[in-house]
Amino acid sequence: MPNIPYHSSSATAAASPFGGITLTINAITYITENWKPEKNTRKIRRNGTNGDQSEFMLRAEPSTQSGLTLQLALSSTAVPSLGAEFTVDTLVYVITKVGASKGSDAFWFTDIDYESKVLPTD
Repeated sequence: MPNIPYHSSSATAAASPFGGITLTINAITYITENWKPEKNTRKIRRNGTNGDQSEFMLRAEPSTQSGLTLQLALSSTAVPSLGAEFTVDTLVYVITKVGASKGSDAFWFTDIDYESKVLPTD
């Protein structure tokens, strides 16, 4: 469960964002929690004559990926669809996984996974 602030009335929920940045996806604005794009690697192993790993190489995966939590303005706010795109710092991301919306007191949120559309160079 995300670490969100508590308010006793729903009128204060919209005025109390719980995240760091806002994202606009399909003309709907969401507030994010846990925005931290990650670059992954894959390990290439070379085994010795005994079958044990004798050396390895790390190769960068071609895209940046991670997940985050989106705060919804209302319980009726649409969750983003699979394949929807959003941009942060000129890098375009594509949503690869969407969770169902969940509520906690006056707050509604959903979890998504994403991957960069344009391959990063660094």
